[in-house]
Amino acid sequence: MKTLTPTKFVGCATKIDELKRRSPRFLRIFSEYTTITDEIWNLQTGAEALVTDDFLNAIKMQAACLEDEIEDWLSVDDWREEGGTA
Repeated sequence: MKTLTPTKFVGCATKIDELKRRSPRFLRIFSEYTTITDEIWNLQTGAEALVTDDFLNAIKMQAACLEDEIEDWLSVDDWREEGGTA
């Protein structure tokens, strides 16, 4: 089953799929971002999962850092498969 691309990155789906195939690091970062954003959605919309604002803000900050790294990967035209950020 193919995973959905988060709405933020729908326009870059082709490049994301290519990066996920070629770079284990990008795959890990993108998977973690997807998991965290899904969890944020669940925490904000679910009545049963009550968490503190500090905890929710920390998770949002982590998602923002991952989002920035993904955007860095997507902005580079010539990236390396292994190593650095792109």
